[in-house]
Amino acid sequence: MRESIQNQRFQVQAAAGDSGFTVTSVRDLQNRREWIYTDSSFTGERNGDRSYDEQYGGGMEFLFPSDEKEIYKGKCYADHGVLWRMPYQVKREADTLRAEGFHAGAGIRAVWNIMLTDSFILQKLYICNESAETFPFLIRLHPSFLLERDTVLNLHEKQILYEPDGAYCSFKPDSRVADQIDISDPGTWKAHDLFFHIRQKKGEFTITQKDRSLRVEYESETFPFLTVCSFMKEGKRIGILEPANVPGISLGSAQRFGSLPLFKPGEIREYTFRLIPQ
Repeated sequence: MRESIQNQRFQVQAAAGDSGFTVTSVRDLQNRREWIYTDSSFTGERNGDRSYDEQYGGGMEFLFPSDEKEIYKGKCYADHGVLWRMPYQVKREADTLRAEGFHAGAGIRAVWNIMLTDSFILQKLYICNESAETFPFLIRLHPSFLLERDTVLNLHEKQILYEPDGAYCSFKPDSRVADQIDISDPGTWKAHDLFFHIRQKKGEFTITQKDRSLRVEYESETFPFLTVCSFMKEGKRIGILEPANVPGISLGSAQRFGSLPLFKPGEIREYTFRLIPQ
């Protein structure tokens, strides 16, 4: 099932159903620009036997409480968590979209609220632990961007990510940037991939392409890291810029870089984002 909301400035489209919720389009109607990359035919049904990467087609979703499939302290955690493939019901009212899902096995309830204003798009996610279990977790907002030849990533008005040849992303810190952030490499290098985890003092980043830019703002207290991934997909360079609560790309690697937060029975977490075209 696909749903769409819009006002005079923005249009947001999403797909939801028995196997997940994904924002498939974020358009600036004033400038006729699409902000996120999507090449997906997803309509609400995913194949439970196939991995996240095998079914990935862009868009924007949340990963919680895990990233890759792993056994952590005797418990098996699902590939890329449960939020991206559990059943959702969607309600649309004027310029507001609400998607609510519940994973019976994990006891996790999630609610997306997406609201449009005249100048920005507001996203709120609520996650509630309705189980009797306390478990560690990582969480990331997972938006995808098509990286063009002139794409740059700015943190705190400083250029960090750039595309010198349209193929590989690199970090370009200078002394002023280094005063504001700590950059660490967890050792995940491949021939076509790049992962970095940037510790931030302010929750925001701006991605700029040609004559347009989009700023994403969020609370750095809940998302102190920005995970950056670049990879090739069908001849296109895709960038995923993820506000994250921990470093590392799994529960195990995240623990090696620090302590993991705990999600207790009855606890509710709220995460807020603003998407602001410049």
